[in-house]
Amino acid sequence: MAYDVSKVMVLGIDGPLAHRVYQFAQEGKLPTIKSLIDNGVWTTNCLVPHPTITPPNWTSIATGAWPGTHGITCFNFHNPGDDLHVVHQAFDGRESQAEALWSSAARAGKRSIVLNWPTSWGIEPENTTVIGGYGVSMNEWRVTVLEHKGNYAADVADDQLFSIEPYPFASGIELRSPAGWRNLPPAKRMLEAELNLVYRRPTAPVTEDKAWQMLLVDDDGKGFGRVLLCREKDAETAFASLQPKEWSENLYDDFANAEGVKKAVYRVKLLELAKDASRLRLYVTPLCNTSGWSYPAGVMGEIQSQQGLPIPYSGFGALKLDWIDLDTFMELDEFQHIYLADATTYLLRNKPWDLFFIHYHMPDWIYHVFANKMDPATNNNAEEVALYQDVELKVYQSIDRAFAQTLREADASTLVAIVSDHGGKATTGTFHPAKILTEAGLTVFKDVVATEPVTFSKYEVSDLFDRTMMGWFKQGQSKTVDWSKTRAVMQRSCYVYVNLKGRDPQGIVEPGAEYEEVRDEIIKALYDFTDPETGKKPITFALRKEDARMIGLHGDRVGDIVFGFGGHFGRQHGGPVTTAEYGIGSLKGLLALSGPGVKRGAVIERTCCIVDLVPTICYLTGLPVPRDAEGSVIYQALEDPEAKTKELEGLKRAYERMKKAYGETGTLIC
Repeated sequence: MAYDVSKVMVLGIDGPLAHRVYQFAQEGKLPTIKSLIDNGVWTTNCLVPHPTITPPNWTSIATGAWPGTHGITCFNFHNPGDDLHVVHQAFDGRESQAEALWSSAARAGKRSIVLNWPTSWGIEPENTTVIGGYGVSMNEWRVTVLEHKGNYAADVADDQLFSIEPYPFASGIELRSPAGWRNLPPAKRMLEAELNLVYRRPTAPVTEDKAWQMLLVDDDGKGFGRVLLCREKDAETAFASLQPKEWSENLYDDFANAEGVKKAVYRVKLLELAKDASRLRLYVTPLCNTSGWSYPAGVMGEIQSQQGLPIPYSGFGALKLDWIDLDTFMELDEFQHIYLADATTYLLRNKPWDLFFIHYHMPDWIYHVFANKMDPATNNNAEEVALYQDVELKVYQSIDRAFAQTLREADASTLVAIVSDHGGKATTGTFHPAKILTEAGLTVFKDVVATEPVTFSKYEVSDLFDRTMMGWFKQGQSKTVDWSKTRAVMQRSCYVYVNLKGRDPQGIVEPGAEYEEVRDEIIKALYDFTDPETGKKPITFALRKEDARMIGLHGDRVGDIVFGFGGHFGRQHGGPVTTAEYGIGSLKGLLALSGPGVKRGAVIERTCCIVDLVPTICYLTGLPVPRDAEGSVIYQALEDPEAKTKELEGLKRAYERMKKAYGETGTLIC
């Protein structure tokens, strides 16, 4: 059956709590999402692949394939044959081994736009426009950055705080009487300061020094009430005049770095200005490259957004450093979403498209930072819970507004999907698999006496640096793994690798019987562990890699043992399994569909998975199924699940009538 689907929109939200989104929508707080639910299908049991983490699961959504098949198997990527401690962040789309929907659609002559989709960087598919994908937000480069050495790099540079009072990593302000100025405004009092830009976390070193000249102005003798930011000591060169808590408009400037001259957009906010100038804080957003990576080259540079900014990391670093308050943080969130919505509008109006893919990351970040503060199960301060749940709602409302703008480019023949890669939860009980392996004598550190109990704290084990490994070593001795004695080591979110001879450069375990014995020891150690504080068993499963095929993990890009744990332990997502829940948290995914051929106002409880989205889209549109897709069609979401069978039966009957009409000789019988 030819469903009347002309275009497809896949709207991605990273790390939302699906049941919370549904609740907010039903309460009328997310009108755009509510409209899609009312006119489509909502799934209540959407599972996601393991590990429950960003790069593999957005790749699964795009390909319809499980991580073992497409090969992006965690947030970080381990090349088979490298030293077991060597990994890199998994945002290079060329490392995916599976065909994505945009590529299979191109085989049918269809055109796609892919915006800020994790792990789409580096690909150059036919008939496809790709922008971003090298991190989880625009201008946030993770492809070439080791996670333990900075997490990401900002293109052009990260944010900056100027302050009279000391703040971590902030730039100081030295006030003095104005000297050498031209065209000063009439005022009772003025002070000046030179503000030297510092280029934090740059993708490439900025090769020029720039400084702004700042004037503090007391217009009426009642105290300093505004600042002027000037290119030079001439008030007529002012590019911003700010009162306390006021943002500048979008500002543009060129910055020379090792890669050439880049045009950057940014904003400045006067966070604080005391009347007597004893306190002053001036926040500068990241310097955002307006022409970042895209395919074809140059497309990003065409996008104009008057109010939005393509911000990396969305102010979380500044919030953690106490540079900014929650209100400013939420404003940065809104700037990012406005940019993505404006970029969407421009691209859909000016570039040919049949399929559109976009990813919004903010919910993932807020649960990383605020989950323990907003969940009554981990916070008994009701006032604080209410405050951070309000932040949660406002983030969803910001995305809902962006979706509303996007859907203005849709029509009645557009199939719309909202999907997520995973959910999230509060950080719960301490669980260190690396510690278990060490105490079992499987992982050995240099200079550690084996008979002493191993204690751990927040001190990173340098050779086991993945953030999700949680292998913290305390004793003040060497933090280096002794590979000559180590038989197994934890790596990434959910894997244990045997240090195998012939495969791993420093391998000591013989293939065959010894390998199987070590795997048995690992599984036993994981299952035997009981949390001494709660009496609970953290481990939900510990599987040999060949047995992990049942959960979509297999091949040479996964560990020799795959494990997962329940919601009472660990971080917000990654190692926790897709069915894990704790407090208001849930690791389940979000999946909703609306459009031609889809039921209206239906909530379905059948188990589905995010890998089912691509086959369902292909079924409704008639597009070629990606070569490696493994998901299934969600028939229960369809108005008529037997429509294509009925169409085929009708064609068979028509054929029989034609056959009868022409007879055995092939001559029309009249």
